[in-house]
Amino acid sequence: ALFVLTCIGSAMMTLFGMLVGWTSTQSEIIEGIQGRYFSPLLPYFFPLFNNGRIVIPEKADRYLIFTQIILMFITIVYILIGMFIGGHILYGITNIPHIITLFQNIEKYTWWNFLKLLVVGYFGGMVFYGGLLGGIAAMAIVCKKGKNLPANVVFDIYAIDIPLFHAFGRVGCFLGGCCYGIESKFGFTVHNNQLNPAINDVNRFPVQLVESACNLIIFLVIFMLYKKGKFQNRLLIVYFYIYPVVRFTLEFFRGDEIRGFLFGLSTSQIISILLFTFAVIFTIVDLNKKRSKGTDSNTGEIAETAT
Repeated sequence: ALFVLTCIGSAMMTLFGMLVGWTSTQSEIIEGIQGRYFSPLLPYFFPLFNNGRIVIPEKADRYLIFTQIILMFITIVYILIGMFIGGHILYGITNIPHIITLFQNIEKYTWWNFLKLLVVGYFGGMVFYGGLLGGIAAMAIVCKKGKNLPANVVFDIYAIDIPLFHAFGRVGCFLGGCCYGIESKFGFTVHNNQLNPAINDVNRFPVQLVESACNLIIFLVIFMLYKKGKFQNRLLIVYFYIYPVVRFTLEFFRGDEIRGFLFGLSTSQIISILLFTFAVIFTIVDLNKKRSKGTDSNTGEIAETAT
């Protein structure tokens, strides 16, 4: 009960802050809310990760424990940096046609306007898949450099955190007006959205809320697998099996065109196919390795018995 009340209280304080500090007096809704503003709620979920995989002995060296905590904190910082860079880079990739046009007409702009349009306009946004892959790359680098970091555990926890963080983020997308859905009889009509006027006065399918709900379900599934010790060191692969299918399907219900298209598929759909394919190939290779080890061990036992 205390956990639930704390989360509700933190969320209410966030909403109140945006109401007082950002929302105009004429507005009928709280303006400027984004999913990342609810990120402070995430640490409250960390105590739930206890399942016996990370054990601290009673006589453990406190200095060693403190060092491990610092290393984990540095890892989180690097992951956030990787997510930030990856998200912006992929957003820029979706704007490649516009960037090419910008360079072709570079003489029409002052250097300041050129840089502003390039950096803010065409690289200023973020794409989820870019952040996901950027975070994975940063995490792999840090775990390789820091030999004392439990890489497998870090990757498993990352697989749990991502859908939870993403669920909050999609709520922010809905409130902010980005990543909106197609025109539909079922949905919501938005009025006086200053951040994205294109969605005003049009009834649209709430694809952001649907994806948020799907991410919450994915979080619960992966979290329960973690608690039960299932698919240890492979939870990120489980995530690659589930979320790409969800994202590929929901992309057909997206109404915004700033997503890039190739062969009739959006950038996110193409990445979804690649990630799902990677998960399948990884699973096949992993199963073959386990079978080879099983065959080798059985051969060794037979040889010892014959001897």
